[in-house]
Amino acid sequence: MTTIGSNLAHSPDNVTCGVGFSTSTCTVAHESLPTPDIAIGGITAPSAGVVVKWRIKLGGTGGLTSSSAKPRVLRGNTPVATGESQVLTLVAGTYETATRLSIHTGDRFGLDITSTGASSDNGLNFVYSSGGGDFDYWNPPAADNVSTSPSYNNVGPRELLMNADIEPDADADEYGDETQDLCPTDPATQGSCPITPPTIPATPAPAPDTTRPIITLAGSTSQKLASSIVVAASCDEACSLTASGKVMTTLSLKPTSLSLAPNVKGGLKLRLSSRQRKKISRALRAKRKASAVVTVTAKDAAGNAVTVKREIKLKR
Repeated sequence: MTTIGSNLAHSPDNVTCGVGFSTSTCTVAHESLPTPDIAIGGITAPSAGVVVKWRIKLGGTGGLTSSSAKPRVLRGNTPVATGESQVLTLVAGTYETATRLSIHTGDRFGLDITSTGASSDNGLNFVYSSGGGDFDYWNPPAADNVSTSPSYNNVGPRELLMNADIEPDADADEYGDETQDLCPTDPATQGSCPITPPTIPATPAPAPDTTRPIITLAGSTSQKLASSIVVAASCDEACSLTASGKVMTTLSLKPTSLSLAPNVKGGLKLRLSSRQRKKISRALRAKRKASAVVTVTAKDAAGNAVTVKREIKLKR
């Protein structure tokens, strides 16, 4: 925020706008001021923004019965923005009023003043005449958006005891970024900025499992003829097992299945019917070879499969 106009260091000792008239309306704006009397931002706007507040320092009634003032922004001699009128109390003191007026670099701050007095010798008492500086004066007031030469220019030596606060307006919504706009990056709102939820990156899909399980078969490779042939098996990951087999290449064993947790050993029992056992027993009594070839397939959750075989010799 910056302030343009007078720094209000002096006290009013003179009047303007209304001398010689019982009722008068005029426009006034600074033309120049001595350096020690200038507000921190200068006489004209140092940059574009919004006038958010204006002040006037009064010395008393100045012979008036009533008075009001409204802020204006002048581009050269052309009023380009006008605020709302404010009734003045006419009691000595400094008065501050909120407003909202767009202003560009180099624009001047001015006031429209309407005064009514009990006599012809009236005027608004906010002028310091014991220093330097001068101001421009329009009577009647300058019209909006019309370039009008002042009725009197360089009136002086006179200092108008008035100034205005300017705030930046980054989003050009004509609201001051420091006290009027809670979201100076979005012209669509002056409240709190909308909260944009953080973008959560999508979790990449896991790479497909293409690794086959490793199956290990165990158990005796020479088993006594019984009601079943047993093969022990384990996998390095969770798997489902299916086993089938044949004895002497012609006798099919009843298939069986089993599910295992990783690295847990389980037994696969392939049953022999009584008829099959009799045939195998006769072969063994005749001293013929009787071997079983067991085929075991292991499959993991992704469908990867591996098949291994194991030969088991049967004996009496």
